[in-house]
Amino acid sequence: MFLTLYSNQKGQILEHPEFEMLGRSGNQWVVPDRYNMIPLPKGATLVSLPNQVPVGIVNGSLQWLGSDPLHPGRRVNAVAALLPQGFTRTLLPSGVNIKPEQVLPLYGYAAIGLKGNQIYVAAIKTDKHHNWHPAYYNTDSLPGRINKMVKKYPENRILKQLIHCSLEYGCYTAQNLFFQRWEAGIPTSNACNASCIGCISKSHHPCLNSPQNRLTIKPELKEIVELGIEHLNKANDGIISFGQGCEGEPSLNDGLLAQAIKQIRGETGKGTININTNAGYSHGIKQLCQAGLDSMRVTVFSFNRENYYKYHNPRDYDLS
Repeated sequence: MFLTLYSNQKGQILEHPEFEMLGRSGNQWVVPDRYNMIPLPKGATLVSLPNQVPVGIVNGSLQWLGSDPLHPGRRVNAVAALLPQGFTRTLLPSGVNIKPEQVLPLYGYAAIGLKGNQIYVAAIKTDKHHNWHPAYYNTDSLPGRINKMVKKYPENRILKQLIHCSLEYGCYTAQNLFFQRWEAGIPTSNACNASCIGCISKSHHPCLNSPQNRLTIKPELKEIVELGIEHLNKANDGIISFGQGCEGEPSLNDGLLAQAIKQIRGETGKGTININTNAGYSHGIKQLCQAGLDSMRVTVFSFNRENYYKYHNPRDYDLS
């Protein structure tokens, strides 16, 4: 059995010895089993959920944890984990929002509980965790690496965007360009053919504010090509990706990106050229594939048609 964790008014995270942990899947409470839970991985962040009352099971009945058992009358909050990249949550945290008008920021909250002396999280490992471990990012060497790249490409406006993303948002794929390793993002598009509720660069819902600002420039071919060649030639396990959190749908830039891919491949055969896309603009996707695109990640909220349309709000394309 996993015990319910909560945070007190001092921000301390404690367990309740009588509350069995619950998670949530959609609108259903779920008692997690060992297949849902893994030990909290290194790099995960524990957070308190303001105005969320913890919910658990006591003697087989659903119960709210209305106040701190150590200090009766003092309110407590539900808690959750923010997972590092490479992990996928299996259950949402169990909490009841006592102030529905106050919406939590757009993060991937995962349910947590205590078993023995170990905190567990509702998650599975789905990718190489090593490359995305927080210890490799936001290091003391980052500013120096940024300065070195700026000296080499002082007029590149994409580079300026990636500096902003690296320092202001802590974006890992932006930082990888300067660390010259793994997957690096090259944002190019400020337009999009969808209005996703959870978009992190443009708000499409009155109750949700995007945590980032979208790319405003229209990059030139040279700006894309020189960064692409730089990264693929020098990076360990190099990948360049079009379609980042700070931009719209990259396939709408098919003419420009097709030229860029051809020129990059004319200079180097190293690494992987990838696109992160909603795949709605099929003509653009075809153009990029013909130009030499190597891989593609497709974002799909749900294959249920109704749910897909509610979340993505696609324009000029259809799920089928």
